[in-house]
Amino acid sequence: MENLTVRACISEGWRLFVDNAWLSLMVVLVPLALLALSILINAIPVIGWAASFLSMFLVFPHIYAGLMGVMVGIARDQKLHYGELWAGFNNYWRVIGIGLVWYAMLLVVYLPTLIAAGYVLSRLIVVGYDDFETPQWFYHLYLINHMLAITMYLRYIFVWYLMIDEPHLTIRETYRRSAQLTSGNRISLFLVLAFSWLLVLVGLVALIVGLVVTLPIAILTISRAYLYLRGEAKPVTGYSAVS
Repeated sequence: MENLTVRACISEGWRLFVDNAWLSLMVVLVPLALLALSILINAIPVIGWAASFLSMFLVFPHIYAGLMGVMVGIARDQKLHYGELWAGFNNYWRVIGIGLVWYAMLLVVYLPTLIAAGYVLSRLIVVGYDDFETPQWFYHLYLINHMLAITMYLRYIFVWYLMIDEPHLTIRETYRRSAQLTSGNRISLFLVLAFSWLLVLVGLVALIVGLVVTLPIAILTISRAYLYLRGEAKPVTGYSAVS
């Protein structure tokens, strides 16, 4: 396994976007459009809520997997078509299983905060807004939960790539394979993700329109990191932080 070089991932992410701008924009626009549609549907009571909730499990994991598959294909300098965005539906139930495990882990991680939030809310109702002060332990718990979520994300981020790349793996093997790929490079991977998240934030601030440009650059940067950790791309000279 190669040591991950942060600067190489960032520079390669930008190069790949410039060389494949049209395809990158097309495959990102589809999930964003579906997300916007889901938000609009969610405004419809009951039916809209149910449709939006079900889409989280039955549609979006497959779209996300297909998006990662296209982006890692671009990162491999392959010639692709935007129709490959739907590749996540080729192994429908496996993708649903991986998505359910992902949501379940998030629920477990944030369950203490959700329970604490319920307690704090009940105290607010009893005491009243004017006399209530949120306890400090709640903020500490909230911070710890976020740290645990980031740790989980760093460990299992590549399951979405592996769903397309190694379809022969079982759900459990897919998560184990992701953990294996990220082991020993999580500090560097965190820096790559921090840069990518910053790009996405810039896109959101830029009236959301900028997200169409910054999101593919961010995903291509992470995709290049994935290839480095698989040993499919040789790191170039640059800043390297190895955990």
